Amino acid sequence: MRRINTIAICALLLCPSLLRADAVDDYISAEIVKRHIPGLSLGVILDGKLVKARGFGLANIELSVPAEVDTVYLVGSITKQFTAVGIMMLCEEGKIGLDDPIKKYLDGVPAGWSRVTVRQLLTHTSGIPNSTELKDWDRLAMFPATLVAMTDACSKDPLRFDPGQKWEYCNTGYYLLGRIIEKVSGEPYSAFLSRRIFGPLAMDQTRIDDPQQIIPGRAAGYVWRRNAQHNAGYFDLTWLDSAGALVSSVSDLVKWDAAIERETILRHESWQQMWMPVKFNNGRTYDYGFAFFLHSDKGHRWVSHDGRLGGFTSYYCRHPDEKISVVVLTNQLNAKPSRIAAHVAGLYVPSLMPPPYKPIEDKDPKIAQMVKDYYAHLAGGDLGPAPFEAKYWLDLKKQIDDRGAAARSFGALGAIELVEQSKDQDNRVLRYRVRFAKSTRITAITLNGDEKVSDIRDDEE
Repeated sequence: MRRINTIAICALLLCPSLLRADAVDDYISAEIVKRHIPGLSLGVILDGKLVKARGFGLANIELSVPAEVDTVYLVGSITKQFTAVGIMMLCEEGKIGLDDPIKKYLDGVPAGWSRVTVRQLLTHTSGIPNSTELKDWDRLAMFPATLVAMTDACSKDPLRFDPGQKWEYCNTGYYLLGRIIEKVSGEPYSAFLSRRIFGPLAMDQTRIDDPQQIIPGRAAGYVWRRNAQHNAGYFDLTWLDSAGALVSSVSDLVKWDAAIERETILRHESWQQMWMPVKFNNGRTYDYGFAFFLHSDKGHRWVSHDGRLGGFTSYYCRHPDEKISVVVLTNQLNAKPSRIAAHVAGLYVPSLMPPPYKPIEDKDPKIAQMVKDYYAHLAGGDLGPAPFEAKYWLDLKKQIDDRGAAARSFGALGAIELVEQSKDQDNRVLRYRVRFAKSTRITAITLNGDEKVSDIRDDEE
């Protein structure tokens, strides 16, 4: 039985205004309804102090277990930060060289990967195929991974580009970094992190996820599909391991943020290196460091990383100039924790509030027509004539039933207007406000250098 805090109760009785939810509570409560999020845990650190830590909704729907600050979530690719720090620890000890080829540390590296360096794995510039985008990923992920299985699966196709030529997100790279940590340290990846990071920081709830272990406070993961919650499907987490298989809590990630702020885990120079934009072979740069996305907008800069895996989404961001950090963990695969975190940061620091989308001049209306045709065909059960990238077309075909059901639930298609456009290496990203009879969506469509559609996704505005 929990101990009753009589002092807190007396404070509430003497100050009834404390009983009213604040603006953050109101916003989060509305978002979990709007985005069908079963449970969400939030942490906000401002000027080095924890100013908000709370759970909302349910960690487990079937058992009606509430989400709390100590609820344990699968954090997905936030795992990569700990892997990168592990590598940097070994670099500081002179046991790893960032520009060494990975074959120096891993036996049996495919010949085509011989020039790939440790740094290129850290910065997603290796060109190695991404394991989670392999054609037979669904089959592979049903069975445990090994280094041999991973390299065999990912080396069937050639490198996607010359190492160091461009940036392309790659879970395989961070899986390999975990194996390098094991080879150099002489101990399992999970044991290394526990001894060198989690133990010293008292991050008692952070570990590699294992469905067979009893993990107190572990949330269940869900997917909102066809207007109902569903338990997330199974896959073997050993395929993600050092790329995305950690579980953690808001309580623990607040400790992680404090360690970064105080630079207690690595030397100052190492942290600075982790936050440097990657430099390509041609001298150009991209805003990703070692396991951190780097952002700059309207005079504000921040670093972040998200996670999306197995019925869970997560987001962690730090705004060093405004001295605010936000952690959002959810057990809904379709949640948008990055948008939630940005809005929460704006409630504390108004200059960080994301501006609303506004219509801008559309100089390429054929793309807007492509989006309208996509929704019209989707509602009818097919993908239509849009010029999809071959692999992405195959991915969409697997989702056609669910996407079609969603499109039909939006109602009749109405007006469409361009609200944002940007460039990401060779890709164009355009966002549209698409009005339907029952919903207004923000739809993002990505066109590659050949003007093929490589991604299209929508979210309720």
